[in-house]
Amino acid sequence: MSTLAAARADNFYFGPNYDPNGGSLKYQRRMKLQGKRKPSRLDQYKIKSGPKIRFETPFHVKCLKCGHMIAKGVRFNAAKREVGKFHSTTILQFSMLCPSCKNTIVCKTDPENCDYNYTEGAVKWLSTEKATDMEFIPDPEQKIKEQSNAMFKLEVEVEKVKKNNLAPVLEDLQKYRLENWKDDFEKNLMLRKKFREEKQKYAQIEEEKNRVKNFGLPLEDLTKSEIRDIKDVKFHESNSRKQQREKRQEIMNQSILPSGRMNSQQQKQLEELNKKLSQMPAATRKIIKQQLMPKRNTIKF
Repeated sequence: MSTLAAARADNFYFGPNYDPNGGSLKYQRRMKLQGKRKPSRLDQYKIKSGPKIRFETPFHVKCLKCGHMIAKGVRFNAAKREVGKFHSTTILQFSMLCPSCKNTIVCKTDPENCDYNYTEGAVKWLSTEKATDMEFIPDPEQKIKEQSNAMFKLEVEVEKVKKNNLAPVLEDLQKYRLENWKDDFEKNLMLRKKFREEKQKYAQIEEEKNRVKNFGLPLEDLTKSEIRDIKDVKFHESNSRKQQREKRQEIMNQSILPSGRMNSQQQKQLEELNKKLSQMPAATRKIIKQQLMPKRNTIKF
């Protein structure tokens, strides 16, 4: 990057008309606007002042200075003024700038015909919404060229045939758009709902793709017979686990009372107690056994 380009990139470029005696550019701008409002883009091109509004182009227009076509619906920052009255209705004037050449464009309301008139800087452009109902007046020079040049005349005829074939298609597209997009809010809700559903669907597909699979290969779904065989499978436990469980059960079935001679009444009480203990959960039996073990020598029947 050159030194000049680097200076411009850092916003430290000083033009050839810069006077260092007046201070920095920032200081000069601040002193120039001291006590004044910052000029707008409309003031820069000497557009008559008025409240600034957003003006939407009512139809296709063409700039008279550069030939730029401004489509219907394009919005501008415009200066609004009252320039007269039609009976009791105020005639409004809107001044704006062409986005291509900064030409001043003036549009006025027409209360008599319920329309807009471009009085300066632009003219109304022909609409192609009903192209089959319009006839265009050919240019005299083009007409002379068609009479003298057979190839040019053939090209013009081919172009006319193409336009005639496309005109019904354009009308159908315009009709379809008006019928299906009349309610913009409902269509917007419908499109957003459809987008959310498709987004969730794509997210599920992406998650399924990223999921870890066996051996990295796709597997087929299980059949009913395979599912039934899987449910019938029984796993055998090892001998060590079996012995451990039996030993634990044997310990839990032991009497918590001291061994010795007991009469028939004590034997009966012991059986009833063991029966009640056997119906309790294992954790409860363990707690009772721990509580009674220190008192086994003091228990008397």
